[in-house]
Formats: sequence, C-alpha cells, structure tokens
Amino acid sequence: MPSSFLSKTNLINQSLIENHLAETKSNLQLKAVKLPPLKKTLSKWDKYRSHWAVTSAFDWRTMDHKQWSFSGNKQISDTTTHNQKDKFIFRCVTKILTVMLFLRLEQDNILSIDDFIQGIPYKVTWKQVFSNTAGKEGKKAGKQFMYANDLWIHAPDAIQNATGLSFEETMQYYILDPMGLSGSFDNQTKFPPIAARGYVGSLQDLIVIGCTLTTGGISPKTKKRVLSTTNVQKMLKDWTTEQGMMNLFRNNYIVLFLRRWFHTGPGNSTSAAAITMFFLNTTNTTNTTTVIDDTNTIMAYGMGMWLVNGWRTKKGPQGESVPVQGWLALGGNEAALYFDADGLVVGMLAPESVLFLELEGPFFNFVRQVGSIMEDSLEHQQVSRRWLR
Repeated sequence: MPSSFLSKTNLINQSLIENHLAETKSNLQLKAVKLPPLKKTLSKWDKYRSHWAVTSAFDWRTMDHKQWSFSGNKQISDTTTHNQKDKFIFRCVTKILTVMLFLRLEQDNILSIDDFIQGIPYKVTWKQVFSNTAGKEGKKAGKQFMYANDLWIHAPDAIQNATGLSFEETMQYYILDPMGLSGSFDNQTKFPPIAARGYVGSLQDLIVIGCTLTTGGISPKTKKRVLSTTNVQKMLKDWTTEQGMMNLFRNNYIVLFLRRWFHTGPGNSTSAAAITMFFLNTTNTTNTTTVIDDTNTIMAYGMGMWLVNGWRTKKGPQGESVPVQGWLALGGNEAALYFDADGLVVGMLAPESVLFLELEGPFFNFVRQVGSIMEDSLEHQQVSRRWLR
C-alpha cells in the first residue's frame, strides 16, 4: 500500500460509518415492530458512543490517521489527533499483548510458549492456551478447539516467576513502552482474567497494536522493534490447521456465531438485526436472509486473534476478485481490530456493551467498503508485504 493511500483518496470519511450505523438502526427498528423487547434497546441508540479509526500501517503521518466518534449514527467529533485521556476496556484484544510478551521473553530465552503451565492437573502448553486448543481448564488439551479464557489466569504468575517482576512491570518494559501505548492493566477489572481481558487503552493504542503486527514487529509510533518478525509470523500463523483442529473449528459455536456477520438482511448488507433474528430463532419475514460465501471468511485461529479471508477483496491479474488475507481481534462488543496483508488497519472502540447494539456488522461493512475505495484509488497496484503471505 503506498504510504499516501489515505491522504490521496480523501474518500474515507465519517459518512461511510454513519451510513452503516444508520442502516443498523433502521434494521433494528424493523425488528422492534415484531420483537417489542428491542424497543428498549433502541431507546439507547442515540446515546450509544462508538469510536472508529482507519490508517495505513506503513505511514504514521497525521494526514494518514483518520479517527471519528459517533453518538448513535451521528458524528460528534472529527479529530486527527486522538485524545489519549480517553481510555476504554479492550477485553479480549488484550490477549494480543500477552502473547506478544510471552514471545518477546522467548526471544531472550526467559520462557517459552511450549512450556507447560504449572499448578494444574493436566499437561497444557502456553501455545495451546494462546491458540484455543487447551480445552476447558486443560481437559482434552490438544484434542479440541474451544475459545476459552480460564487458563489465562495463570499467565501473570508464569511471567513473574520467570522474570522476578510483576506481570504489569514486565509488560510495561517489554511491550507497552517500546510500542508507545498509553494504557495500563486494570487489576480490578470486571472482566477477569487480567492477562486476557484487562487492558484499558486509547483508540490510538488499538491501531498502534495492529500497525506493529502488520509491519513485522516495529511500532510506527516509536519506530522501535517490539517483536521479531519471526515471532510476529508465529502469532499470525494458522495454528488451527497446524494442530489438526480444522473440523472441530468449523463446527465450533463461536465460529458459527462469527459467521452470522456474513448473513445479510434488508438492503443486502450485514446487520446486527440479522444476528438478532438468528439467535432469537425468529423468522425474518421482511426479506429472505441470504448468505455471502462465508466458507472461509473466518478461516482459523492464530495466537490471540482470528484469521479471516475476504473481508476485503481486490482484483487479480485477470480481473477476478481475490480475497485478501486479514486478521481480527475482538473484545466483547466494545473493541474490534482488523488488519491485513496490504497494511490496512481499522479499529473500533465503544465504552459500554448494550445487548443487540453490537457493531460487528457495521465494522465488517466499513472494512469491506474501505477496501473497495482502496482498490479504486490505487488502480489495483500490488504492493503487499511478502512476509505476511
């Protein structure tokens, strides 16, 4: 991606997000007619805050760093310099930081992701925990794919035992400071364990994380190497296939839930309403729900993040539509981070979670539309970073 991608287009603006948010509101209004409980949810829409950012990982100039904030689907601010005092819970996006710390310590031979967790009755490696193949509390480790947070509670002790420093001190020294992050870990978080869901940071923190991984371990903010390229590749690798878990992965209920984003409702677009209707087992009578080819959209799991395919597409040498490899991290309904092999990074944070106001649908649509704009503006130039392939 040319470094001037965002500054050249000037097409990636708040109206794109506003349109997707407005469509979500419209679809929810349609469903509320038949599902009265949704009326209470809709009453919170206009005050529901969300914060969005899009950038190019290979340039960190102010002009290439776009951020917006919304109340419902109305823009409330438009700044190119994010207020670092605004901090939000990252929930499960926190896992990326903990995996990065383990791998950074592995570079210095302090510990290894192949080490067994101490103090539990089963043989479970950190690699299995980070790739969601550790099973429930370590049972059936290496024999099933299960998205779980329970064993992450042991990560701070493992790091303190290996370094002699607390989890927070070690994280600050090896990861947060070199990357230039402004947040910290909340020891009193209502979303334990802290190593999996306890980071509280800014919108800029979120996209710096995505950019650092996209560029092979170098923070675009500090220009410092945070993690070796080899270990970044290790994080982004398809560990589901590597460990023979693909069949179990495809039938996992979390994976099936994620693929609901690709089911479309009125207006042929992804909507929270479509997700709502599916889980309430209610027939969508306003339009026949159709399915985008989602067989490989949620491809696999790496370490701390999902591998996705086709959130963006670009034209191949024969004019065909080629899916772009991407990665996705989610923190409940409050945090979403997407980055891909072309260096596009998109982040979204919301300060609270409101059931049925989930913004995954608008987030996916925004990524897809930004990809279309990018494709048009760059005249189909092929500039992907080979190390991500």
